[in-house]
Amino acid sequence: MGLPARQINAILVLKQTIRARANPRSRIGFNLSIVYSLGAQINPLNLKLLELVKEYFHGEGSISVSGGNMYFYEVSSIKALVKVREHFELYPLQSTKYVYFKLWCQAMDIIEKREHLTDIGFKDILAIKSVFKRGLSLALCEAYPDIIPRTKPVFVPSIIKLDHN
Repeated sequence: MGLPARQINAILVLKQTIRARANPRSRIGFNLSIVYSLGAQINPLNLKLLELVKEYFHGEGSISVSGGNMYFYEVSSIKALVKVREHFELYPLQSTKYVYFKLWCQAMDIIEKREHLTDIGFKDILAIKSVFKRGLSLALCEAYPDIIPRTKPVFVPSIIKLDHN
């Protein structure tokens, strides 16, 4: 039995991430990626729930164990992330996580167009990443001290009915 689309937001705590990792072989010196992830403490029911989430997203992504006490479901391919994005656009988040989702979508747009491979696109993503709670790493701040953070979208609670059925 799969998860109904209209109920998935009640179950999921969306964590969208923009990763920048040092890579001396990269022209820019860093690799960028965007990720959707969901974590849950290890127990059989949580594993089943993560398997249902993976099934809902057409089998995309992977489930792993981290730190010996957490399961993580993670999606990182752009093709699969498009499905995640479409879900949260059809069933919008009803919390301040919506703000970070919109920022994450801006970064995804840049990556989909492959503009992140240019200096301007890379800096645009850093400006977006700088607004996230974890912000830029010390290495990124030192390498790019001129990054001006993006303005966060304003969260306005929606009064739109979420059940499209």
